[in-house]
Amino acid sequence: MPVPENMVGEMAALARLRLSRAEAESMASDLEAILDFVDVLAEAPDLEVEEPSSSGGLRPDDAGGTLTREEALANAPELVNGLFAVPRFLPEE
Repeated sequence: MPVPENMVGEMAALARLRLSRAEAESMASDLEAILDFVDVLAEAPDLEVEEPSSSGGLRPDDAGGTLTREEALANAPELVNGLFAVPRFLPEE
């Protein structure tokens, strides 16, 4: 499946990558190969596989223990006003 030229540039920008022209062309080629493989997988027949009897099904969805605010923030690389600090990823309006 052909990858539009601007797609690699847009993906690189979202990932904050600077790609040379050669790297972008290589990335486009790699993406085309991946998408072609996904197309091949999509054509594979679906197999009806039974759940193993030993699995016992799904576990109950019960709420477990939670972290205190201090525990949750203990390993944060940066805090601002007692909250996680993250880089801006949306453009300013």
